[in-house]
Amino acid sequence: MKRPAEELTAKQQKKKRPDIVVLDDDSDYKVKGEYEKAPPTHGEFAALQEKVKRLEQMFQFPIPHPTVSLGPTREEIDDLQEKLKKTEEMFKRACRAAKEAELRAERAENLLDAKYGVMESVEKLKEKNKKLKVKKDELKEENQELRGKNEQLENEVSGLKKQLEKERETSGRQKLR
Repeated sequence: MKRPAEELTAKQQKKKRPDIVVLDDDSDYKVKGEYEKAPPTHGEFAALQEKVKRLEQMFQFPIPHPTVSLGPTREEIDDLQEKLKKTEEMFKRACRAAKEAELRAERAENLLDAKYGVMESVEKLKEKNKKLKVKKDELKEENQELRGKNEQLENEVSGLKKQLEKERETSGRQKLR
């Protein structure tokens, strides 16, 4: 009777699991599994490479090996430089636009300050004008009173002059007599 895989002893599990040998892109030998195995000797490695070559020939398709790239190609460099130039131009345009917007905002702020200054001046002038109108009305009333007093005094003076003339006439008549 067979036991489930969980119940197998470690020794039995080790026998059941094969080692997985992986040749990566650099043709390095790697062992994958839960336990480590010593790397193959030079002879074993050469034998493995022979097996791989025979398998390639048998199935007639080459295993693609990525080309080792030490850096970007000239075309990639040119593309990147072009993108960089475009990005720098866009950045410069954005900076110019931001500066122009900042200048417009400053001008608008200055205009608003000037407008508020004018409005305050207008309000002050209106208030001053009201005070001047009140003062003008007071002065008109005072002028009317003074004119009335002036007329009264002129009437008094003319009355006194007439009285003085009458007295002179009467005193001149009395002297003549």
